[in-house]
Amino acid sequence: MSEISPAMRKLIHDYQFWQKSLSPDPEAINIKVDEVASKVASFYERIRKIVDWKEQHLMRRVAIERILKRRLLLRIKEQQIAEPFVFELIRGGYFPSTPIEKTKIGVIQNVLDKYIFILDNLKKIDIKDKNRGELYTDILGIAACEIEETLDPNFYFKQNALLNFVETIMRARIKIGERAQKLTEITKEEVNTQIYIAAQQALFKLDLPIISYNLIKRCYPFWNNASQGQIQEFTQNICIILEDIEKTLNHPLANKFYKIAERYDTPYLLLDDIITAN
Repeated sequence: MSEISPAMRKLIHDYQFWQKSLSPDPEAINIKVDEVASKVASFYERIRKIVDWKEQHLMRRVAIERILKRRLLLRIKEQQIAEPFVFELIRGGYFPSTPIEKTKIGVIQNVLDKYIFILDNLKKIDIKDKNRGELYTDILGIAACEIEETLDPNFYFKQNALLNFVETIMRARIKIGERAQKLTEITKEEVNTQIYIAAQQALFKLDLPIISYNLIKRCYPFWNNASQGQIQEFTQNICIILEDIEKTLNHPLANKFYKIAERYDTPYLLLDDIITAN
């Protein structure tokens, strides 16, 4: 019998951790909703069963973005909006099977404060190629991704575990030809990033906001726990950061990486089902 590879062992370990994390903390105090909200959540759960993964999470993220945009427009300066924001999401049935602990409200407020700071300081930034409206929309989309991950971390953990596994396997298998190397001057780090993007697109059909968010976390590992100084520096360079992400997504070899990843998406998704079932 062949030995299990380190990458496979890590994937199995991550999935085991994910399975354990699904068990609710008996001491945690979860946010409860009223009966009407529960019925809405039940209806939403039935809808989820007839749409695919991408549509489910797109629906939820669009709702987060829409509600966030409205609450930011109506916000009084220095107002804490996390609690009504989270309650509105729960009442809307967007997290029907995910118990949300009350402690998450403070975490969400920190996330909101981070993006509010960025958005409030856009007027101080010299914007060249994008108008402020486009930049505002881009940042709001990234914020929605972080909020969703914060409220449903178990789902993201499992997704990222499979992505990391696929990236590790593809790194070992993909070799850049000498001609392509000369034409594109692609570096090893760029190859790894393109593999990472291709895995997201092929496996889960992830779209621009969430890939951008994942790239930010990859390039700035501190992002989810950024200090005020780090947030300020990030804000000052926001245009350059988003331009770099756009260039990365439009790399000349991006489509080739995607086609390679797409060949293997079915076996990896089957592997996901097998490990999850066991």
